[in-house]
Amino acid sequence: MLSSEIETTLGGRYLTKFIYPYNVREFLLANEMIIDEKSMLQTKTIGKIKRLFDDYYTFGGFPETVLYKNKREYISRVYQKILLGDIATRNNIHNSAGLKILIKKIAETVKDTISYSKLHIAYSISNISNNREIKSLVILASEMDEVKNFIIIPKEEEQILEASGITIKVVPALKWLLQ
Repeated sequence: MLSSEIETTLGGRYLTKFIYPYNVREFLLANEMIIDEKSMLQTKTIGKIKRLFDDYYTFGGFPETVLYKNKREYISRVYQKILLGDIATRNNIHNSAGLKILIKKIAETVKDTISYSKLHIAYSISNISNNREIKSLVILASEMDEVKNFIIIPKEEEQILEASGITIKVVPALKWLLQ
């Protein structure tokens, strides 16, 4: 039953409880990873944090994924129930096979496997003149004087860039999320 249907069925006798995904700190804590200055200096701890961040990045921050060994199976069940079941029901879609193929194709393009050379050309921060993010921030800086801090958040790279008189911080996603 969809949440709006439950509320209607119960005729006002219900409590709404919103459940949100973990943020990175909560996810690490749920996986028994305590983050402090001392632990962040240990190679073993940093490796474990990076592995957990990869899980967070790949499977999302669903609290249930902490409990399951087979996270992909859980995410698949969420996909089956929410995307296929609820969307098809709510929108009165009769061709569920077509919807399944459409969603699969959309999902496949998100994390498409590509060659290293394509990845380097598309995402390399070192190629500053061709980087669309940097160009966009330069345009933003020229049009909005009140914006003073510029940041790009890739998965792992870290550096400070200068472009057209503005300073842009490049901060790894995990480090940014833990600040």
